[in-house]
Amino acid sequence: MSPQVELLTIEQDDWLTLGTDPAVFARDQQLLLGDQVGSLREIGAATAAFLARAGGQSRWGSFLAVDAESRVVIGTCSFKGPPDADGAVEIAYYTLPVYEGQGYATAMAGLLTARAAAPPAARTVRAHTLPQHNASARILQKLGFVHLGQVLDPEDGPVWRWERTPAVLSV
Repeated sequence: MSPQVELLTIEQDDWLTLGTDPAVFARDQQLLLGDQVGSLREIGAATAAFLARAGGQSRWGSFLAVDAESRVVIGTCSFKGPPDADGAVEIAYYTLPVYEGQGYATAMAGLLTARAAAPPAARTVRAHTLPQHNASARILQKLGFVHLGQVLDPEDGPVWRWERTPAVLSV
């Protein structure tokens, strides 16, 4: 059975609180952080900085991923920005190491893909992985993404590009 994941839209100030005072963040959001506080502190600070550069939170922003039953934070995911001129939007997802291999990354990627398909829809959903057959590649294959080959990402170097087109955007 796949885990039930909820994506929470967290405002820039709240991401900053996660980065500086995780206990206050958890109390204010009524969430459990588990034993991953150090990682979550880094994620909060990095996401707050990303949102500051991007001009704040939007539909195409960042989300905190929470196990819907336990209310434990299991990771984060985001669109790397709004759709580009061609209507393509890129997704990214990260599962905290203690929760890897339990279906959470697949759930996050699927939820982002479904959000991208909602009006006003992106024409294409894109993802990049390390250029190797790994868990992320398997997740994208499972969700119907097509491997288009290797590209040079300005931030990450050589990566594999994966895309899903409108005909298969329904998750």
